[in-house]
Amino acid sequence: MDTNDLTFVKNALEAIRPTDWDVVAEKSGVPLGTLRKVAYGEVTDPRFWTVKKLADYFRSESADQPVIEGKPIDGATVRKPRKAVAA
Repeated sequence: MDTNDLTFVKNALEAIRPTDWDVVAEKSGVPLGTLRKVAYGEVTDPRFWTVKKLADYFRSESADQPVIEGKPIDGATVRKPRKAVAA
């Protein structure tokens, strides 16, 4: 498995709200439980096809831009990065 794909998938999952992961699971064909385990790092070496399905989904033609570039995918809401608050 290409570690760049796994990093890409983790970054994309981090960029959207966990409440929108069900949309990603349905559209990618990856079970929601598996998606959560990948996102939370419970699975450190996910299966090749799991990562491929998720990477393909985030790079699919249905998405004008990958989530990590700040565009929503299939109704998923992209979180804006939080700015550090000066103390």
